[in-house]
Amino acid sequence: MNVIFKVNDEVKHSAAHVMAAAVLKLFPDAKVGIGPVTKDGFYYDFDLSKKLTPLDLNKIEGEINQIILQKLPFRQKVMNREEAINFLLMRGQIYKAELVNSIEDTEISFFSVGDIFTDLCRGPHVDNTSLLGPIILTKVEDTYWNEDVRRPRLQRIYGMVFNTLEDYEKYKKLKAEEKVRDYLNIIEKNGYGKVLDKKESIYILGEDLSILYSKLDKITDTFLGAVTDKNILLQPFYTKWEEMQKDLFSNFKLKERSYKEMPLTWQFRTFLEESILGKNRESGQNLDMQGFVLFTTPANLLMENLINNVLALISKLELPAIEAEIESDDLSDITFTQVSGILQKKLISHNKVVTKDSSGILIKLSLKDYFGNPWNICQIGISTSTELTYTSKSKNKEFPVVITFGISIGGILRFLLEKYYGKFPKEISPYQAIIIPINRKFIENTIQISEFLNNNGISVKTDLRASSLKKKIRDAEIKSIPIMIFVGEKEVASESVSLRYESTNIGLVALDHLIDNITGFLNK
Repeated sequence: MNVIFKVNDEVKHSAAHVMAAAVLKLFPDAKVGIGPVTKDGFYYDFDLSKKLTPLDLNKIEGEINQIILQKLPFRQKVMNREEAINFLLMRGQIYKAELVNSIEDTEISFFSVGDIFTDLCRGPHVDNTSLLGPIILTKVEDTYWNEDVRRPRLQRIYGMVFNTLEDYEKYKKLKAEEKVRDYLNIIEKNGYGKVLDKKESIYILGEDLSILYSKLDKITDTFLGAVTDKNILLQPFYTKWEEMQKDLFSNFKLKERSYKEMPLTWQFRTFLEESILGKNRESGQNLDMQGFVLFTTPANLLMENLINNVLALISKLELPAIEAEIESDDLSDITFTQVSGILQKKLISHNKVVTKDSSGILIKLSLKDYFGNPWNICQIGISTSTELTYTSKSKNKEFPVVITFGISIGGILRFLLEKYYGKFPKEISPYQAIIIPINRKFIENTIQISEFLNNNGISVKTDLRASSLKKKIRDAEIKSIPIMIFVGEKEVASESVSLRYESTNIGLVALDHLIDNITGFLNK
């Protein structure tokens, strides 16, 4: 029987307290921070003497299950301020004692889980622990007390509680598949590059991904270049936005600008280092971007062109529908309303977010992967620069609108790696074909055929390793190279090659007909 449990904020809050009780059972010296509910579950912060590992999380889950089975009641108790502070300090809970000083109530509320855990809390909670559904701990991250980097470093444990055991098992299965699809694991497994830092997701591209990156770069550049064909100036690589902005503004100020020059565009690229790509997993910030900064007039924002080009790029790469988030400190701003209207017209789902940042409007465009996780691949910033001026049609000095457009080729590459498990379809495969000599005697023939195909616009690599033929074929299958070309005794003698399209053996094809044959397959 699949028992159904209720899941709401009260249940999540109670689950968080049970987790804290389990942590203190295993680590009695732990100091407890805050433990609120979240959209997906809950978390609790802890000051611990050791760095938690996945094995520790498993042990904590085991203790949680034991507490749930004991059917322990949740009970509220109230103390005056002095009693509350003394109660907490006697137990070493210095962070909660600090919080008491910020509470204006004369009576301080606590909740207990049976007799095993008591914490500063207003509630509410469920009646007892047996009313909680299955709980799983999802991850642990570093944080700081009160989110202040000057305060002690804590460890934040995240968890989820489920309606049914079936939902719990489905989630575990999904997370296992998510791990298999993780692009860093795919890069390592398929030999696509070298992972330098898994936590920060920094890696170096191998030969195959370098070629695919270049393909994506060219495709993206085609769509970006269609926004405006006016005054495109290439800039060097940048590692900091401040450096790029300084250069761009200096270029703008080189002469008096007129409305007739608008829009004025500079392209840019940002990398940590040449050939090193990555994404900061904690912030979600892409570390590799390309795009442009466009100076224009309020009457010519080109936003619809920009959105159209992004949609065309998404369609070209067969990516899922994009979603958007628009941030501004003024949702009634006319530009904000205009942008929202364009997104609505293009049937792009979007959220409107009010921020305290008064620097302008920020549009984040993202894709959702197989697991429903958002990937922020593109950002558009719109602001008015009071540092710069141009002469308007009415001869007045006006401030230009600055549009900053950035798209992460690396972000798209990572998305595609996970989408296809690293086995790319022929349309975007790094190589369209691989040529394998039957043995080392035919290496020279292999190289000649490779040069012939590459010179005729077909992207080909050769496998000249001393490995067995079986291993070479298997490696090509793992990377899903769509065409395999074999060169051996009978092929050289008949001036032909043996072809294999995906999993289908075509047989001998004469060299004179090879280009047409391969082109026909690729165009299907």
